[in-house]
Amino acid sequence: MPELSIRFLVMKSRLTLPLLILSLTYSRPASIVAYTGMDALTPGIEAYVSTLHNSFTDPLAMQSIRQVVENIEKSAAGNKQSRAEMHYAKAIAGMAFSNGFLGIVHNLAHKSGAIFKIPHGIDFLSRARSLIEKCTN
Repeated sequence: MPELSIRFLVMKSRLTLPLLILSLTYSRPASIVAYTGMDALTPGIEAYVSTLHNSFTDPLAMQSIRQVVENIEKSAAGNKQSRAEMHYAKAIAGMAFSNGFLGIVHNLAHKSGAIFKIPHGIDFLSRARSLIEKCTN
């Protein structure tokens, strides 16, 4: 029987805090930290180019993107302050996409990542250029 791979979102607000415990990230390999950083970038991008973006979501999306760009390499290299900034960036992106919503590309990345065992951030970013071009033209 083939292995079943399922991904899902955690939507309970009381579970958010444990997911943001930085010390859990310190023992992770640089590649996993980088993949997670790419995943932190994706909701900011998608919220910013969403057809439902607005004056409240745009600043949050842009701040999260800026923080990821400024910290992803240092975070993967083990800098603890940059890891904290990446966590904050992901939380800020969550506020943006919770109000501006995500599109089909994000949904596809959940499905294809599970099927083909591709990290979510890489899967999304491989489609990001197409998404941005379609949404901004």
